[in-house]
Amino acid sequence: MKAIGPVVRTVRKKPPAAESAGALAALALICAGCGGPVPAGDSHNGKTGTLAVAVIEAGGPAVPGGGTPKHRVPNAEVKITGAGVNISSRTGKAGVATFSLPSGSYLISSPTCGSTEPRKVTVTAKGSRSLTWWCPVP
Repeated sequence: MKAIGPVVRTVRKKPPAAESAGALAALALICAGCGGPVPAGDSHNGKTGTLAVAVIEAGGPAVPGGGTPKHRVPNAEVKITGAGVNISSRTGKAGVATFSLPSGSYLISSPTCGSTEPRKVTVTAKGSRSLTWWCPVP
């Protein structure tokens, strides 16, 4: 057999998997600050906990039969800061906002309720916490 022309050999500098991983890492860095509220922290390390915040309006004139009127507030803003996190979200139809957060201490506030002071809460790994945020109604 006779060889006709030069033999061309293709050499890849990186395997396709390495190129894909690099592109995926770049995309993750670009999107880190994009979009609406997302779970905070790194859920891959298993060191996150769940925090559910219920926003409830209470107060005003007494209801017939006595007692204070209370109702959950849909679409109320809830802000969370601390442990390298600064996020906000809104409550759903049931008046509750749920967050996945890294372990740590946080300040929780609801600007929907006016100028109430933030409350401190601690979230633990794989733990579940709940907080009721009371909005005073004069």
